[in-house]
Amino acid sequence: MNVQLRSKVSWKLTGLVSAVVVFFISVVVVIIYKDYRDFFYREAASRADARARFVSERLTDDIKDMELYLSFVASHNQAIRKAAEVSNAELAGLSKDENLRRMKDIDMDWAVNGWPRLKDNLLNNNTSDVLRDIQKSKGAILSEIFITNEAGALVAVTNKTSDYFQADEEWWQKGYNNGLGAVYVTPMEWDESSNSYGFSIVCPVVDAEAKVIGVMKFVVDEKILFTDIFEVFFSNEWRAGIMSQTGSSIFTFNVDNEEPKGILKSIFDNAMLKKGHGSRIVRDVDGKYYFLGFSKLKKSFFIVGEDSYVYSLLDAYRVLEVLRKTTTKLSIIWIVTVVFLCLAAFYIAEKVVSPLLIFQNSFGQVNKGIFDRPIAINTGDEFEGMALEFNKMLENLRVSTVSKDYFNQIIQNMSDVLFVVDPQGVINLVNKRACALLGYDEKELKGKEAIQLFSKKDRYIVSWGLKGLIEEGALKNKKVHFLAKSGKEIEVYLGTRLLRDMENSMVGLVCMAADLTDINKLLDDLKRSADEASKHKLELEKALKEQMEARDVMLSILEDTDESKKVLESALRKLKEMQDELLQAEKMISLGQIAAGVAHEINNPLFVISGEAEMLSMEPDSLPSAVESVKIIREQVGRIGEIIKRLLEFSRKKDTKFVPLDINILVDKVVELLKYQAKLLGHIEIDKKISEEKLIVDGDQNQLQEVFLNLMINAVQAMEEKGGILTIRTFSEIINPERSAVVIEISDTGIGMNEDTKKRIFDPFFTTKKTGTGLGLSVCFGIVENHGGSIDVDSRLGVGTTFTVKLPFINKP
Repeated sequence: MNVQLRSKVSWKLTGLVSAVVVFFISVVVVIIYKDYRDFFYREAASRADARARFVSERLTDDIKDMELYLSFVASHNQAIRKAAEVSNAELAGLSKDENLRRMKDIDMDWAVNGWPRLKDNLLNNNTSDVLRDIQKSKGAILSEIFITNEAGALVAVTNKTSDYFQADEEWWQKGYNNGLGAVYVTPMEWDESSNSYGFSIVCPVVDAEAKVIGVMKFVVDEKILFTDIFEVFFSNEWRAGIMSQTGSSIFTFNVDNEEPKGILKSIFDNAMLKKGHGSRIVRDVDGKYYFLGFSKLKKSFFIVGEDSYVYSLLDAYRVLEVLRKTTTKLSIIWIVTVVFLCLAAFYIAEKVVSPLLIFQNSFGQVNKGIFDRPIAINTGDEFEGMALEFNKMLENLRVSTVSKDYFNQIIQNMSDVLFVVDPQGVINLVNKRACALLGYDEKELKGKEAIQLFSKKDRYIVSWGLKGLIEEGALKNKKVHFLAKSGKEIEVYLGTRLLRDMENSMVGLVCMAADLTDINKLLDDLKRSADEASKHKLELEKALKEQMEARDVMLSILEDTDESKKVLESALRKLKEMQDELLQAEKMISLGQIAAGVAHEINNPLFVISGEAEMLSMEPDSLPSAVESVKIIREQVGRIGEIIKRLLEFSRKKDTKFVPLDINILVDKVVELLKYQAKLLGHIEIDKKISEEKLIVDGDQNQLQEVFLNLMINAVQAMEEKGGILTIRTFSEIINPERSAVVIEISDTGIGMNEDTKKRIFDPFFTTKKTGTGLGLSVCFGIVENHGGSIDVDSRLGVGTTFTVKLPFINKP
């Protein structure tokens, strides 16, 4: 097709399928990714919650266990109990007020004089050793332990305390509980005695009768306690800590032991204010993200009136690294899948669309008038059914339609001039022959007024034709003169025919013309040939008369001698030759006259037959049988024209151009032309025996080439059935001391000829072939004779034939 398609159906189908597939896969991938990400997020948050919960439970359990252990020690250790009892006994001799005053006096001067004076009694005794053993058993978690009696004065310590009198402290009052005793955990505070930040566990000391006889305080180092617990559950990728419900930090745990910047506020906002329903991903002020987990401590240990929470922060970057790797793999799989599916879609689309491409090509061929190429589609679906219907339609078109290109080829390759004019007399179609004859290009003739093609003296006919031919319908065999572009007038036979459309309305006029230039020239040549033949006849008659007179004289002079007999016999032979030549000349004269009449009388009706056949072949509604008949008519008309042409060429005197020629080269060239036909037959050999010396003759190359080619073709055709050997020889021959000849022998091993055939072989129109005009050898005879030579034939039936051509050798003396 000449139309440039913007896009192929296969591309559109591929694009559509690919788009659907890509969209579907993308949706699936996005859903999978979202579900996987959400699962990943939930899993990370769940891990964070679990860690916080484990730490919270562990911390609560450890503090609870510590309370139980320390209360058990305070109430059951005999050394502690005895020390409390001894201290209380020392107070028995004084009143309560006196004891209180004495303890406060010591407390007021505790830092300067009290501690130095009582240091050994409080720090270096058996009870103090017991306290240090208890401290060691807890692995430095207990930074300080001391015992007070029932009045609040120190009994034993592990290190210097900030005060001597403790009864005025809240923790002591909570632990003594008005003599009832109670275990109490203090809020987080700074302990001056141990120089550490932590909380304390207060336990009552009781005697054997469960009477409170003193109070013990165990100061817990929160950093050591919390660190030991947090290190069990959190690795380097975690951040964790304890905070109050108001967002105050109680403890932080991470690699560098620094609280992530601004993270407590995010935890407070998400965990406390939103009651755990906020985002589980939090960010610090530096933009780092963490997965958040938290768990409330079951008991408030650290800040009075506030709940405490354990929080855990999982580094999102490290966690999401796995997600990123998975996402990268998923993206690669997605891309590979999409590419594969697109290629598969393209392949499938090509397979689906391929029948359409076959239909497209077939429609293009039908558009060009080609109806003999059915299509074969074996898909087993609707396309195969369409192909069968298409082939039926193609067969109907082939039977009933002659293509436009076929008509155009007929018009353009016609030997006669053809042009079509519209009702206004303007040319709208012209063939090649018209352009060549008139010297115009096709573009110059199209759109030109037809009247301008005629000479001024014949334009009246055309004027009448343009007005009246439409009414009359045709103008037949009118001799007119065309006017060529160069201004030369060309004589033609003109015929016209009305052109109608499918509705029988007149749409134009078809004009056909035959060039009479060559015919007129042939007629002139025939006339000259006839005149020359008549003149030659008179000369021969005169020579014959002279020979007859010479014969009579010679008979009278040499009647009785042998020599005279020989001379007489020679003269008789020459006389017979001259008689034969005279007879041949008379034949030529008669044939020339016949040829002139035939050319004149046959060419006119032959032109009409040819023109009518051309017009019939262009009828759009012609039956196929009629088209075939018209084709046969045109072929036979062409054959008749060829016979007339050969007859005219035979009878007229040709213009020859004599130049020196090397016969060997000319024969070689003819043999090369004949090789293909011999090779095609397959069983004919060529034996070429060319003379080594140059054989120069004075002759016309084209005419002599025609002679040799004709003789060799006849030889090949004589061996066509059984095969054989074609022998070509060239050599020189001395005829007499003053004359030499170039001899060309062409021999075959064919069927040969009988005597009767040999006598008539050079007669015009005599032939033994099924096809042919019988003029070939006659023409050869005339050409050789015109070159001053001779042609002879020697043949035996069943053996073969040899033609011998002799031409004057111009190089021999």
